[in-house]
Amino acid sequence: MAKQNKKKPRRKTKRLEDSLAHPVEKTKPVTDFDSLLEHMKVNPLLYAGAAAFIALSILAGVIYRTSTEAKNQELATAYAKAMDTQDPAMREAQLEKIKDRKGALHPEIVYMLGEAAYEAQDYDKAEKTFKEVMNSYPDSKFAADAVEGLGYIAEEKGEFKQAITYYKKARDMAGYFASRRQSYNIGRAYESLGDYKSAIKAYQEQETSFPGSQVAANAEAALSRLKESQPDLFAEASSSETGNGPASKTPAAAKPAPATPAKPAEESAKAQQPSKPAKPAEKPAATPPAKDPAGN
Repeated sequence: MAKQNKKKPRRKTKRLEDSLAHPVEKTKPVTDFDSLLEHMKVNPLLYAGAAAFIALSILAGVIYRTSTEAKNQELATAYAKAMDTQDPAMREAQLEKIKDRKGALHPEIVYMLGEAAYEAQDYDKAEKTFKEVMNSYPDSKFAADAVEGLGYIAEEKGEFKQAITYYKKARDMAGYFASRRQSYNIGRAYESLGDYKSAIKAYQEQETSFPGSQVAANAEAALSRLKESQPDLFAEASSSETGNGPASKTPAAAKPAPATPAKPAEESAKAQQPSKPAKPAEKPAATPPAKDPAGN
């Protein structure tokens, strides 16, 4: 009978024996913070420089804010001193010295410089500064007032059509107090042109758009004046409203004869002209804030 060959057991290798005798210990997972700490230990100078840079940046920010606040305070003081000056020419000169200082007060300073120049009858300077506010600061709270100021200057120069253009622009600027008083300015300019029908319409619009205000009272007074000097225009409007047609169709004999001879057309038109807007009452006073809640 043949002998069976028995398999000899394999001998464990040295490496396997060592692994079984000394099993591998499980290690904790390395976090980002641990990695950062390790990196800081290896590169201490790098992190020291970064810390110094951050500290210097914070210090520079504090110094800048302190310096800016000091400059703003200095500018506010100079501005208040200028606005306290009663003489418009002197106030204009003081505002001119600080108008180029940038900051939160710059739009207001430029606008008030225009106001002072207007009061001093320095119309070229006033026009320049009002245009700067209109073009450079169209969203500032003084934008509509600046456009209105350009209308006043145009009236002073006898450019009534240009004045109407500016007043209509200011009227259409929504959200401004100044826009609410422009119908009266438009009516005054039309009256100066002799376009009484358009003037009456604008004055009537002012009465209804801002009732109870001083500018509405001014419009009412202007309508009363025109009703005396131009009664036919009011009669025509009344006839149109009642559906009787224009008043011109009424026989001339039906009109009562005037008690006194009528003035020549040229003299009458001259007498009806409104006074020039030499700083009208509706214009806001040249002291901050520019918005006048009383409508003056």
